[in-house]
Amino acid sequence: MDQELPHAGAPLLLTKLYRQLKASAVEVDLKHSSILNTWVRFKRTFGAESSLHIPPLEFVSDGVYRVKLRNKNHPHRHLTLRLPAATRECFVGFGERFGGVNQRGKILEVWTEEGAIGFGEWLSKVLTVLQAKFNPFPKGPTTAYKPMPWFVSSRGYGVYLDTTYPVFFDVAATDGEVLRADIATNEVDIYLFTGATPKAIVERFVHHLGKPKPLPPWSVGPWNDAVGGSAQVSHVATVLRREKIPSSAIWTEDWAGGDWSNVAMLSPGLYNINPVRRRTDRGLYPDLEALATRLHADGFKFLGYYYPFIPDDDPDFNFAAANGYLLRDAHGSPLAFPFITGKCGQIDLSNPAAKAWYAAELRHGIALGFDGWMADFGEYTPIDSRTASGETGLQHHNAFPKLWAELNREVWEKARPDGDYVFISRSGAAGQQTASPVFWSGDSNTNMERWDGLPSNLSALLSAAWSGIPVWTTDLGGYMSLWTRGRDAETLARWTEFAAFLPVMRTHHGTHPKRSVQFDHSAATLEHYRIYARLHLALYPLLRILLDEATQHGTPVCRPLLFEFAHDDRCWEIDDAYMLGPDLLVAPVVERGATTRILYLPAGHKWIDLWTGEHHQGGQEVVVPAPLGQIPLFLRNGGYLILFDRYFDTLVPRRQVARPDTLAYEDGDASVSLLLSPGFTGEGRLHDGGTFTTDPKRRDTGLRLEPRPPCDSDLLPLKINALWQSSGCASGQDGSFALNGAHGNGRHELLSIHNSTRIRQWTVRHPPMANLEGSTDSRA
Repeated sequence: MDQELPHAGAPLLLTKLYRQLKASAVEVDLKHSSILNTWVRFKRTFGAESSLHIPPLEFVSDGVYRVKLRNKNHPHRHLTLRLPAATRECFVGFGERFGGVNQRGKILEVWTEEGAIGFGEWLSKVLTVLQAKFNPFPKGPTTAYKPMPWFVSSRGYGVYLDTTYPVFFDVAATDGEVLRADIATNEVDIYLFTGATPKAIVERFVHHLGKPKPLPPWSVGPWNDAVGGSAQVSHVATVLRREKIPSSAIWTEDWAGGDWSNVAMLSPGLYNINPVRRRTDRGLYPDLEALATRLHADGFKFLGYYYPFIPDDDPDFNFAAANGYLLRDAHGSPLAFPFITGKCGQIDLSNPAAKAWYAAELRHGIALGFDGWMADFGEYTPIDSRTASGETGLQHHNAFPKLWAELNREVWEKARPDGDYVFISRSGAAGQQTASPVFWSGDSNTNMERWDGLPSNLSALLSAAWSGIPVWTTDLGGYMSLWTRGRDAETLARWTEFAAFLPVMRTHHGTHPKRSVQFDHSAATLEHYRIYARLHLALYPLLRILLDEATQHGTPVCRPLLFEFAHDDRCWEIDDAYMLGPDLLVAPVVERGATTRILYLPAGHKWIDLWTGEHHQGGQEVVVPAPLGQIPLFLRNGGYLILFDRYFDTLVPRRQVARPDTLAYEDGDASVSLLLSPGFTGEGRLHDGGTFTTDPKRRDTGLRLEPRPPCDSDLLPLKINALWQSSGCASGQDGSFALNGAHGNGRHELLSIHNSTRIRQWTVRHPPMANLEGSTDSRA
């Protein structure tokens, strides 16, 4: 292969990689199987293959280079790329993936699709012969709502194939020395990324495609699902406020219709929300607008549900079809395809008139009182469809999720340019973080089964982070119970613990609400949910800082360990824990019946167990207690945490809350606790833009500034070790704050808080507690 020299300024790594890159054109007979979208989505028959010339490496921006690969001589042939794969080289990314994080040894398809419907733990044990292949049914563990032609190598580079056509990756599965990518088009731009660390590579990838926009503060408060009509939604809202469980939003999936049905022997009690008519079901919600007003008055944002389909028995179907608003088949006729309970047409978002018409449909939801919604689906574009712009389904299929998100973003930007809204996306594509405020993992099973239950969501979170998805969340407790018994209390508890340490915490009733344990199922489930909802609320100052980082730098809020500890190669293999920011290690418990947890602590640091206060040396696995109700949490020595220490009902601003007895966070002056590890030195950031510094030379104690403001508080039941005993309140004329803190070993440090007008209190929590019952009431 006759290669030209790469760009003169390219790093040596990329120069070497460029010289090893091989490309060829190949004839492929590509057939899509539409029956259940089975494991073999595409059957491929390969014909003659010919080598291609690799054009020069072009400089794009700092650390980003491009190769424009074109197959001009054989326009009907697909492209094949081959990259060398070292013996122990790891490959991560490829979009959100549920079957693991390091994808080496796997065959993956970049084809966005409906998620798996796993058989679950108990049925899989019965079907032992089929378990390895059929669990989850019917697509196997490589299915993806958000696949991306993008990956990061442990050798220090990233590769992005800029195309919406399907890509088929053989990640050193067939040949252990080769990563192969088959691309279903005859031209592609290949982008190569380098950086000092894996984190820097991902940030450059996000910068290249576009950084996310800020979220409104209230979106970080817990969201609660409520369905079944106005009375039930009002009941859930009443329970939350009565039980002092913080919640900033209620989302209602069935505002346009819902009914109970028994569709199969294994699915009694299915609550069906399809077909969605985009019109209020006045039987269930006779007063939807008034309901929205009442919820707003009580400090709740109100969220709904939309998807991009028109059922063929909907009166609007014929109107949309006649005006060319729907995807068409090869003959130019409106295309209706099978979808759950019937047939649907899909909005053709390449057609400006179709976009304008459906935007009006979405604006109707805003007029009803919604502050956002679930922008569901996006994975069903038929391969035999045609768009008004001339694209085939083969090209448009992977492009549609981003177009769907962009339509929702455009509607909301025009309606609320101040950003006071949120919608969440299930399907996704590379670069969609510019449009979708929040992504969620889709319809997981309501159990703890590896490939489609709670554990699979941990893999999804980490692979999504590697793929540049900054704000990710989950259906708390899962959604699907078609083949399972419904979630039990243990599944709900462990999922709640996990969800509390995500940027968005939101519950879901599931497909079978009556046989799935809900947060208010019993006094025990209610108390457990209350504790972790309050803990999530308390994390707001930290989450606010991390969300700002996501907006500014493209850094995901929840991060693989390797993002913060690039020097520790062992972290490439860790797929069961993550960092919430640079200092807090979160290790969710995803194994049924577990009372302990084995986890790895990155090398080069000491780690402090926030439940026991015990210090552990990094670079080793440790076994820690993890009884039900206790998620393992470790603070890096040298790091810090900043937490709200007062209870608030909602993060919705006080000016939008009419009821005086509903506590908005301004009502408590956003009092915080600062948890400093013994090794902390230097300067730290606060959520409102302030900073604090330490001065190890100071040895005096006591308050530095007077007078001391009142510091009564309604503290959260957060029984985690504060590590540093800092207490006191003070305010200065310039809005600065200062206090002294004394650690248990006799050392004293002065903390100076600058330009932080809302910080009014420091509190102490000690000694560490071993359980979550009761509350701590430390007052300055």
